[in-house]
Amino acid sequence: MRRLHILLAVFFLGVGYAHAQKNTRVDVLFIGDMMQHSSQMEAARVIDDEYDFRPSWRYVKDYISSADITVGNLETTIGYSTYMGYPRFKAPVAYLDAAIDAGVDVFLTANNHIYDHYGKGVRQTIDILDSAGVVHTGAWKDTLEYEKNRVMMIEEKGIKFAFLSYTYATNIPSAAPVVVNYRDSVRIKEDIAIARDKGADVIIASMHWGVEYDSIPSTSQTLYAGLLIREGVDIIMGHHPHVVQPIYEIGDKDGEIRHVVMYSLGNYLSGQRTISTQGGMAVNVTFERDKRGDVKIVGSHYMLHWVRHGNDSMENTEKFTILPLGKVLCGDLPLSPSELYRARVFNDRIKRLFETTRVNIKHYDN
Repeated sequence: MRRLHILLAVFFLGVGYAHAQKNTRVDVLFIGDMMQHSSQMEAARVIDDEYDFRPSWRYVKDYISSADITVGNLETTIGYSTYMGYPRFKAPVAYLDAAIDAGVDVFLTANNHIYDHYGKGVRQTIDILDSAGVVHTGAWKDTLEYEKNRVMMIEEKGIKFAFLSYTYATNIPSAAPVVVNYRDSVRIKEDIAIARDKGADVIIASMHWGVEYDSIPSTSQTLYAGLLIREGVDIIMGHHPHVVQPIYEIGDKDGEIRHVVMYSLGNYLSGQRTISTQGGMAVNVTFERDKRGDVKIVGSHYMLHWVRHGNDSMENTEKFTILPLGKVLCGDLPLSPSELYRARVFNDRIKRLFETTRVNIKHYDN
């Protein structure tokens, strides 16, 4: 009997050792600007002031929810009444509910539209995000909350992620007590140091930057990207231009991926109507804790999408729907002939852009 106990102990020790040696992988999905223009709101209207935005996400929900963490730029305030589109965005709570239902986990609020409805709009947006129980960062109701939560931490499968979120400015200058995280090199360095002190395995910086509608990163973007990388940021997620800009894996001399830089993901959901703003991109980055306990980037890929606007003869539930572009181009998700032509032009533009700028991240066709 004693010999059996010893064998069982050895067996369970072996199982525990094997489990400890098993690599842990986490997929983080980055999506671009979540905007709400008046045309989207009208399409989502059910009756009077009741809205349903869930149909916009129906074709990408499985992809979004399959990631361990999905991160998006919330480029609108959220409120309970007097909803607005451009230029001073305010979306119904139903807009946020639809994004959460689709699988978005982290909402970034440092952007030029977060102060569109002054301090009251910021506070109300934060209260609604908190009531929904979702993670957010980039703006705070007061300095006390800012100092407490200026570096947001998420732990997934034992890997600790630090999220930082900055904007170049707000359209209406913010005022105390609200704090909006404006881009500043001193503040960035302080936040990275705090992230390290909190034991971050991965540091992710969200940057609202660049020139609107320009597909090539500005000098300011490349300079700030250099600063972030030198200071130890692993992932840079860019937004604000509303068009896709180049994305890169940056490796070391041994060929290991050390950083992923996304200069601009473009729009994920919006009512903007030019070809370059009607399409956008999502990027998935896979992290792994290896047998030695180190967390590494083991791969990344991107997927293009197209926002179908539809026409007056379509049901509202089919308008402003996010479609995987690969399925559109192979005919699985039909578009009108005019929109299909525009989607193909968008695809060709991104292909040429990525070829000329030597993008080295793989394309995932879904």
